[in-house]
Amino acid sequence: MPASKEIVKINWRIVNALRGIAALGVVLNHARGWLFSNDILYAAHVHAKASWAWWEWLMMIAMQFTSLGAEFVIMFFLLSGFSIAHSISKSAGIAGFLKRRAIRLYPTYIIGLLWAFVAFNIARVAAPQLYYSSYNGEPSIATHYATFAQASNILLSLLYVFRHDYLTHQYWSLPLEVIFYILAPWLIKYMRVWMLLTVAGVLAGLWLTGIYFHEEDDYHSLWLFVCDYSIFFLLGVLMYQYREKLVSSFRIGKWPFYIISIVSFVLFVWVKGHLFHEVSNKVTAIISAAFTVWLLFGALKHQVIINWLDKLGHYSYTLYVTHLASIFCVKIMCYRLGYGFDNIDNLFVWLAGVVASVGVAYLLYLVAERPSILWLQKLRDKT
Repeated sequence: MPASKEIVKINWRIVNALRGIAALGVVLNHARGWLFSNDILYAAHVHAKASWAWWEWLMMIAMQFTSLGAEFVIMFFLLSGFSIAHSISKSAGIAGFLKRRAIRLYPTYIIGLLWAFVAFNIARVAAPQLYYSSYNGEPSIATHYATFAQASNILLSLLYVFRHDYLTHQYWSLPLEVIFYILAPWLIKYMRVWMLLTVAGVLAGLWLTGIYFHEEDDYHSLWLFVCDYSIFFLLGVLMYQYREKLVSSFRIGKWPFYIISIVSFVLFVWVKGHLFHEVSNKVTAIISAAFTVWLLFGALKHQVIINWLDKLGHYSYTLYVTHLASIFCVKIMCYRLGYGFDNIDNLFVWLAGVVASVGVAYLLYLVAERPSILWLQKLRDKT
């Protein structure tokens, strides 16, 4: 029995590392999408595929592995379910649980909104001609900013009501997280009811949109939660409740675990790219859920800890809420340097977007998320 207890002990550094993977996956996807046109335009504007050098082919292949942005958000949802189930199991009451969630999340959320505000104004000062002009039939940046800065939109954003804003579009997932946090104590208490409602919601979602998700801009977050995403939070909670069985039944050795993980990821990317043409869908979402279960319990079984991913996981939330504004600042820099704004054909600029996003997120983490974590630690120590 003692050996069994040692095996099933949760190493939260591993959970953190998976958060780091998820955040980095989302950033890679958005950086590629915002800071590189595509291979067709590259071939047309730079030179034809027949004359590409080996390193150009290598970079193009590497970019294919950045297509899983929505699927990494699904990974976040499962990890949220897992972590919140643990938090509630250790909580003395619902009020205390909700208070800790607010302390943990809200200051960083505000920093994300403020950084978007700063990024808009960087564009206004650094590239006024671009800022006030429309391009490729799109509204000007000034128009996007006017929408973002409307008092009603600011109020709704502060209340976690999703608005389709230019530099905070990734916030569509945050109201879903908040809905889960608020309802989690009751959902977990009445698991069977939650399961039945989730099955009904999934069936309704399949009937309405088939294998594709509802568009976030067209549906209320509560509707999206019930019909599309509740199942992933539920799976995360079940992962926590059955963690002992899942870890103890994991029979794959350490090196086969590594190899299968890599091969599975390659196949995962192929399914998203070739079968679904990089369009988000419920099939690859389910694959993402299964992949998350595999990675988490394989890593827990073999105590696989990747230090830099663990460190990245500590500020993955800051990275998630700030990265689009950081990438936008790199777009403005590209415009100033003559690389373009809407269609960028340089193969390496998108990597600069990733580096900038991670660097800015760490600095902003020191401002808001880290103090929040330390505040929570003090509250736990008092308790």
